[in-house]
Amino acid sequence: MLAARRRVAGLTQEQMAEALMVAASTVRRWEAGTATPQPWQQPRICRLLGIAPGQLVAMLDVVRRESGGDGAGTPDMEVSPVERRDFMGAALAGVSLAAVPTVTAAAPRRVGRSDVERSQRRVGELRRLDDLQGGAGVYPLVQEEIARVSKLGTTGTFTQEVGRGLLALFAELHQCASWAAYDAGRVSMAQVLAQRAATAAQQAGDRTLAAISLSQLSYLIASGPTPREAVTVADSAQMVAGPAAPPVVRALLADRRAWACARTGDDSGADRAMGAAQDAHDQRDTWEGEEPAALYWINRDESMIKVGRCWTELRRPDRAVPVLEHLTVPYGDTHSRARARYSAWLAGAYLDAGEVTAAVASADRALTLSHRTASPRTDGDLRTVLTRFEPYRSRPDVRELLDSTRATPPPSPPPVNS
Repeated sequence: MLAARRRVAGLTQEQMAEALMVAASTVRRWEAGTATPQPWQQPRICRLLGIAPGQLVAMLDVVRRESGGDGAGTPDMEVSPVERRDFMGAALAGVSLAAVPTVTAAAPRRVGRSDVERSQRRVGELRRLDDLQGGAGVYPLVQEEIARVSKLGTTGTFTQEVGRGLLALFAELHQCASWAAYDAGRVSMAQVLAQRAATAAQQAGDRTLAAISLSQLSYLIASGPTPREAVTVADSAQMVAGPAAPPVVRALLADRRAWACARTGDDSGADRAMGAAQDAHDQRDTWEGEEPAALYWINRDESMIKVGRCWTELRRPDRAVPVLEHLTVPYGDTHSRARARYSAWLAGAYLDAGEVTAAVASADRALTLSHRTASPRTDGDLRTVLTRFEPYRSRPDVRELLDSTRATPPPSPPPVNS
């Protein structure tokens, strides 16, 4: 039934796989009843095929029964070496290779663990560069690294262990690229890259990395115009991670579920998720295991900023202002983007509380900081909060603030579908 519906939609297995950012073999397994789409993938399959969620569930059940399966299906968590190359090659097709030199070799290059470790260090450098400079400048650098690693995976030879390492590295790079793309205003591309990261991590068998990538996808969807799907994706991220995930991971996933709930107006859901994040931080205080290197920026103060932002989104200044106002911001002077966004959120909370003087001071601080970083996302935050000052234009301090933005306005973002 699933295959028939795909054909009615005018799609080949390859076209459906490309639209969903999975390998064609994954679509074949779904249609054969030997694997089940992950929960976060199912809303996208429904939109692609033009069917309701209940119809998809019924189709999958029929396919599994016809295949003689037990009705549960098996999640796709890993692929063969050939499929790894197919997956990386498909992603490479969407990356600009202009800056990547072409090398002609007499024989395929042997890829070893040191190659993976070298690229992992490069990912760490790019993440920290993004903290300081903003995504607009970092995004093309991450694209170059994706292209380089993709060529290793599609043209080199390697062991099964190194193959898994390449796929996990591929996931980390796409996660980094997704964040940089979002910060640079390339919202649709950021979602595509986050989904590729989640798929690659699952195929590498790295549940923690897959969960982090899914939570990033949830955040991106929640921050867009149709946030309802974000809660489902956030729940899927927590399911993939499982209860044994490191506390720092569970704190991140809870923070992002809180944001998804806040964006859909669910006060109680956001409050429960924020409480779960704080519980995870309590457990982290005595945690002795390893933590993912990509989550170096997670700490209790960071989560509390997210708490303030969620209550600001829910227009609850009684809860947002006390949190944001009394925090020790965990960013140095070099982290202009993070400080600017924090100040913009605080300005919005002050406006909700009717404290216009404090809101002007916070917005002016955000505007000054925004000119030190290449972050269209931050500029968008500022434009949003500055429009809320218009009803107060008769006040001299507000008029001065708004007139100053006309003299040096935050730059306009690139098209959101780029």
